[in-house]
Amino acid sequence: MFRKMAAYSILLTTIIIAIMFAIANPKFISWENFCTIFKHGAILSITSIGLTIVMIAGEIDFSYGGTIGLVGALLAGMLKKGYPPGLTLTILLILSTSFGFLNGILTSYVRLLSFMTTVATMFIAMGLERAYSSGLTCWITNEKLLSIVRGNTLGFPNLGWIALIVFLIFFTIIQFSRVGYYFRAIGGNRKAAIEVGINISRYKTIAFMLAGFLYGLAGLLEPLRVSGAIAYAGQNYLLPALTSVFLGTTMFFPGQYNIPGTFVGAFIMVMLMNGLTLSGVPFYFTPLLQGILLVVAVVIASDRRIKQIKF
Repeated sequence: MFRKMAAYSILLTTIIIAIMFAIANPKFISWENFCTIFKHGAILSITSIGLTIVMIAGEIDFSYGGTIGLVGALLAGMLKKGYPPGLTLTILLILSTSFGFLNGILTSYVRLLSFMTTVATMFIAMGLERAYSSGLTCWITNEKLLSIVRGNTLGFPNLGWIALIVFLIFFTIIQFSRVGYYFRAIGGNRKAAIEVGINISRYKTIAFMLAGFLYGLAGLLEPLRVSGAIAYAGQNYLLPALTSVFLGTTMFFPGQYNIPGTFVGAFIMVMLMNGLTLSGVPFYFTPLLQGILLVVAVVIASDRRIKQIKF
């Protein structure tokens, strides 16, 4: 009984904190605020799901810190120059997936450490973003695209629907498809996966490519959410995404990287930030809380004997 409660300690603690926020400010439990949490958490959840896929396969990936910003800057710039929106979105998703392919090749075939490889590609993407945008914000004025992302369907934010669809698709892939089974086998026991004939390099590369696609999707949605490409937007997701993944290991499939846990973990992060804001806590406490959450999540994950990524 105690072990089951410990496994869901983060979730239980979050519920208690949410009740405290609601008592302090009734607006916290309003439908409007619920929609706000989903709007702000959608992109973090999509990014975190991408990271989770790579970690399930036994690797680590920090390239999203640069990919999101680069894709956003290119989106704003290409739309400003008059490129067709459909073509622009397609090109940028192919670009972000290509970054994932590069990470996969360097990690799986060249045998570089995924930590060093993805940090390098993160800085490459940041450098390309700076070269393209000169570090300046580029605003988006395409009202049709903006309305699609910022609008509502059936009274619920479109960004929230997109996040839910992404969650359902990739949860199904990881839990019920052969590809997902191979990812879990590779991350769980690499030697056993080799013995049964799984092509380790191929499927790790696929994991990085799926992650790259999701980072690209997040990179497209972020500037549309705020109406412009803000310089180095991806850096804002570095710590929250990692924290969301580790929070996810404390629930649903305790001790394992998993999509449902990550999805809920991302919204726990946003909910806590939202509650602190409504409670009047200064914004500069946000990184402090994120750091504490990451430490707590890693401690719990270690206690559950989760397979740690070797950087």
